[in-house]
Amino acid sequence: MIKPRRVTAIALAFVTLTSCVSCSSINKKTEIMSYPLVDALSKREVIDYYTQEMKVASVARREPVSTSSEGIAYRGVDDAEMPKLEAELLRAETMLSKGVYENDKYVTPQLWGYMKSSLDDYVLRREKVAWAGASKEFYILDVEYSLKLKNEGSLKEDAQYLGVHGAFVQDTLGRDYLDSNYVGLLNAALSNEAEKNRIKAGTGAISYQELQDKQIEKGSLKLSPNTATVPSPPENSETMDSTDAPAETPAVQEARDLNISIVNSVLGGVLKTTAYVPDLSLIFVPSAAQGNLSGFGIYGQANHSLKNQFGINPQSLDGTAVVRYVFRSEISNNQVVHLDNVYVKSIGIDGLPGFDELSVFPQFVQVGLSAALDRADRLKMNNDAAGFMNGNVYSNIRVGILAGYARNSVINHRTVTDVSKNDNDDYNGFLQRKDNFWLVRATSNVLEEAKYAAAGSSTSRETWLVSLHQNGEDFVIDDTLLINKELTKEADMNAESNLNKRYSRGYLKALANASQKESNLCI
Repeated sequence: MIKPRRVTAIALAFVTLTSCVSCSSINKKTEIMSYPLVDALSKREVIDYYTQEMKVASVARREPVSTSSEGIAYRGVDDAEMPKLEAELLRAETMLSKGVYENDKYVTPQLWGYMKSSLDDYVLRREKVAWAGASKEFYILDVEYSLKLKNEGSLKEDAQYLGVHGAFVQDTLGRDYLDSNYVGLLNAALSNEAEKNRIKAGTGAISYQELQDKQIEKGSLKLSPNTATVPSPPENSETMDSTDAPAETPAVQEARDLNISIVNSVLGGVLKTTAYVPDLSLIFVPSAAQGNLSGFGIYGQANHSLKNQFGINPQSLDGTAVVRYVFRSEISNNQVVHLDNVYVKSIGIDGLPGFDELSVFPQFVQVGLSAALDRADRLKMNNDAAGFMNGNVYSNIRVGILAGYARNSVINHRTVTDVSKNDNDDYNGFLQRKDNFWLVRATSNVLEEAKYAAAGSSTSRETWLVSLHQNGEDFVIDDTLLINKELTKEADMNAESNLNKRYSRGYLKALANASQKESNLCI
């Protein structure tokens, strides 16, 4: 137990200590008030002071950071890092410029096919690295190229069966091939249909002139005057004079060999698979690779009515393109980088002739042209090979081949196209008319979601020159030329995140469906 004397002593000591501190504070305050004031700094002294401070700050200033429209912060790339990035750029260009895909882990087949379809009839030659930046483990190079249009490749004979349901199928290993048994059935069905309508058919080919002059029950069976051999009828059919048969050629031309709508209606339902664009090697021979980057030349832009009717010479056109390369450093060794993504950021075409806007045009023309562009959008979104090949929307089957090949590397494609309008929402894209051809300027808003390690999900705004052929009140797209493309939303740099998001959406949707089924059972 604490004694009273000790408690009293402690209390007295506390009071004494508090008094001393208070007296000291009062004395100190009095001393401070007696200090003389210091003269204020002059203007010159203030300037000198901040000048010195800025010199010190410049030694360790913060590195500037730029921000993209997607909110991604980029930092600059050090000069010491550029040599390795340029070496990887050269390696990427070498792989992407090859005419045949080599099984190399550096470039995935999806990414390689995506770039080949994006650069189909372009020849790109590198001019400079326009911009370099980095974000986290990613390095980005925007490379500027000069641009020219290249020649088309040639179609193989089997391309005449494109759009026919069941003609091309896949084996158990997923490899495409032409079903010869089904083609024999096709030949027999067409021959029988021809005989029903008293069209003379031979063993080698069907007379082009006779097929043009006659009609079968469900429409006309059309052939191109420049075609290769068309399907042969059965061996027991009547022979025709050899002078009536067209000469065989090694490759099919642009025009349709068969009226696909008639062929599919004659054959009836599909037992195996709907029409699709098979492996390109079965139906197409690419043109030679050129420049630093180039495509296959599946569809040559401005090679038809844009050139013949409206005076656009594709060989005299040039322009610029910006391609974005995304490299990624390895986790185990950040000094090692590899190609993670590449896509076309912008395209601009120069050398076009001037066109005056049409001020007067019939209302049905406006409706018909817009409807034709809408049908073309639907074909692309639905990946409708038969629709591309039947000639009701596009007169050139090469457009369908390019679209089908591109969809092998793109999961999703959404596009909305219409004749260009001005700021007042008035049409200003009707440019010129020659005979039965109309020239319009069209604008497309495109969304593409590519496969893993390709272009991710991106949106772009494209401007086209489109030539449409008028037949009565029907309009068919005859020729096109992309004159401008700008990305409005760039792809996510981390392609794995896109894949994970897609899996998550699918998983959550499955959970929601399961929950809905359980609730229905409970009810």
